[in-house]
Amino acid sequence: MKVAEEIYQAYLNRHRLVTDRSVSVSSVGEELCIIEGTPQETVILKVNLSTGQTSSLVNVDRVRAALRAETGREPPYRGLPFDQFIGTKDGRVEFDYGGSRWRLDPVTSEVERACATGKADCATPRTWLRSGIGGYLIDKAEVPEVLSPSGDWFASVHSDNIVLRSTQDGREQQLTMCGTPDRYWDIEAQRLKPLAGRYRSVFDVVNPWSPDSLTLLAYRRDVTSVFHIPRIHWLKPFEEVDYVPFQKAGAKLDCIEPILIDVRSGRQIPVQIAEIDDRYIQWLGWHPTGSIAFIIVYTRDLKSAQIVAVNRETGAAHALMTESSATPIKIQLEEVFSGAHGFHLLPNGEGFLWLSSRDGWNHIYRYDIAGQLLDQLTEGDWPVYEVSHIGSDGFIYFTAAIDTTRPYDLHVCRVPLSGGAVEQLTSEKGIHDPHFTHGGFAFLDTHSSVDRPKRTELVRADGTHLRVLSEMDISRLKSFGYTEAEEFTVKATDAVTDLWGVMYKPFNFDPSRTYPVIEFIYGGPQLTEAQRFFSINSRKYLNLVWALAHLGYITFCLDARGTPGRSKAFQDFVQGNWAAGIADHIGAVKQLCARHSWMDARRVGIYGHSWGGHASTCALMEAPDTYHAAVSSEPGYDPWQYILSEPYLDAPQKNRAAYDQANLIRQAAKVTRPLMIVTGTRYNLVTSAAMKMTRALIEAGIDHEFVVVPDATHHFVGVEEDYLLLKLTRFFDRHVKNRIAA
Repeated sequence: MKVAEEIYQAYLNRHRLVTDRSVSVSSVGEELCIIEGTPQETVILKVNLSTGQTSSLVNVDRVRAALRAETGREPPYRGLPFDQFIGTKDGRVEFDYGGSRWRLDPVTSEVERACATGKADCATPRTWLRSGIGGYLIDKAEVPEVLSPSGDWFASVHSDNIVLRSTQDGREQQLTMCGTPDRYWDIEAQRLKPLAGRYRSVFDVVNPWSPDSLTLLAYRRDVTSVFHIPRIHWLKPFEEVDYVPFQKAGAKLDCIEPILIDVRSGRQIPVQIAEIDDRYIQWLGWHPTGSIAFIIVYTRDLKSAQIVAVNRETGAAHALMTESSATPIKIQLEEVFSGAHGFHLLPNGEGFLWLSSRDGWNHIYRYDIAGQLLDQLTEGDWPVYEVSHIGSDGFIYFTAAIDTTRPYDLHVCRVPLSGGAVEQLTSEKGIHDPHFTHGGFAFLDTHSSVDRPKRTELVRADGTHLRVLSEMDISRLKSFGYTEAEEFTVKATDAVTDLWGVMYKPFNFDPSRTYPVIEFIYGGPQLTEAQRFFSINSRKYLNLVWALAHLGYITFCLDARGTPGRSKAFQDFVQGNWAAGIADHIGAVKQLCARHSWMDARRVGIYGHSWGGHASTCALMEAPDTYHAAVSSEPGYDPWQYILSEPYLDAPQKNRAAYDQANLIRQAAKVTRPLMIVTGTRYNLVTSAAMKMTRALIEAGIDHEFVVVPDATHHFVGVEEDYLLLKLTRFFDRHVKNRIAA
């Protein structure tokens, strides 16, 4: 029988214990096709969208023979030697095999390399370093070159200037000449897209080229007035120091000047926006005609947003729509860092959709191209999460928590563009993630819940189920020891509002025993923490809440008031007071321990990362009789340190009292229980505050643990992550599991 430590380690890497085949669907000519089968016998099937019946698109034996003739070696397995493909409009199939891109004719089974020798390298996007996703993170990130719609040029930034690279011969052409480290050119290339209903994000490519590939929307970013702070690189042969721009609360932001560049002449056309100081400015899209570019301008407190239309030839700009609110109209993490603005241009160019919480819930509004409001397409006491597809059939497809009895389930829905009743197209509980096929006649519905593994189905656009494409096999996971995660509800401190969470138990759970308890908390207004899907991650940190239970704990996550995903009022609960939501967490622990005799109220710990690091320490300070130990990794103790605080506390010049209240360093003497602080040295947003907190604890004579991970960024990886988890588990074993109650 496997021991707890072995099961814990297996659960940290549980993606290795499941079989989860990805599904590739594409249109080949007028046919909708899918790849199906195990690697031993992969085939491509045509799907009849009326009946759901399938037939083979290609002759597998003939394709294998053609590849053998071209490469001189036998393809692996017995089926098609690839599991992803792209269909072309001329009815061919493109796929990668043996390090090359191939093109297949389904009728003749003939194959040929898609690119001539040498040309393939020129047509493959390379990467370049951008100054953080959204431009507001310290560490530069590798992003892909941006391909023009014509396929002729890649755009990127090198040595602070925009460079074009030919896809034909790799020739480079510098498009700007005046960039410097403090006044550099920038283009959008990749955004961090939050996954609806999940505590995860993926990278999403964006393209600021005009449809005719003749104009590029770029930015001139001026950071000369932004704080530059030192960052020490300790692990090099000789220590090095560099100075990086750092946007502090209340101080100057980057000055972002959007500029249209004519790639034929290099002519630069400044966008004529009246105010660009202390604004967040991002690209939204191009009108289908290419005559107008759309950008969005936020005030830095995110209490006002303006959608602006820009004339491509003159740079003249006028506001299409302005929305303002007493509290942030959008989530800063999603808008500024990820570019998930909730703006969707209609394919015909006659108007746009806008997601807004102006009536208290996030809903879809339709505008004409002149910026006149035409209709509110959705309404009710439930939020829309995102628009998934704008169909040629006259429907808008979107995900929403439309089932008010289960407020965190996400379903696929649709509503007529012209207005009308909302239809819910999916029914099984959990998180549904739709991916629409070319033409929008069907979608892949990938869905799961906390107690049900992932399944992917092919569904017609009207909600008719056609067939199951794949199901996650968790038999190996079960063989290691398995107890289903459970959802629960408790009441907020108002005794009225239902709060939802997810709980995890040990593999050998025995209700006659009592178990120590660990709460995982984020608590910020940007993210929900509880994973309401069947969470299988490659990052150990995201698996920790479930894995730790197998060391003999009851673990849980709760999304209390002050977090997103519910009503605007629910999220705004912590506006001006970050600690307001902590009382809901304290109350939840008490309710759960009173409800379940197997939860030991005398042994409770709490853990949080980033904003959750602030929240976990705050909970330890506010409720030492409830929480007996805390681990706070990368904690944002000082709200003055960065711009993340501004939408929720206002500028420090306007609300000094709120900043003082949220600054936990000033309250260090309130720590009376064991606390471990973990920080890396390369992410100055939190490193400085962690140093100041440990100094304040030292001066107050308070014993605590301070763990420094040299050269680690905000998210620990590899051996850094292993070390964090080692320290965390041993800390909780000492101070929670083996705690002797007074």
